[in-house]
Amino acid sequence: MSFAETLSGFFQEFGVNVAWMGANLLGIYDAEYADPLSNRVEGSNPVVQVPTADVVGIRQGQDITVDSRPYKVRGVRPDGTGITLVELEAQ
Repeated sequence: MSFAETLSGFFQEFGVNVAWMGANLLGIYDAEYADPLSNRVEGSNPVVQVPTADVVGIRQGQDITVDSRPYKVRGVRPDGTGITLVELEAQ
């Protein structure tokens, strides 16, 4: 017997609205502080985690809206578990 995990409850409980290419979905937003001591510019590193199946074809440079704020996709990192981390650039 195989085990299939569903993440929809997780996204429904903790997610924010994400709009991409005319689709509305839920994602987990984070704007982790970027430490200047780690050779990065001080500031935040905004990302949103979304179900991979909801963002098939997403790529760098596309427009995306997260929690009513406009961003450009800076990077796309699927993690192999059905979740994709989308790196964001504020507009």
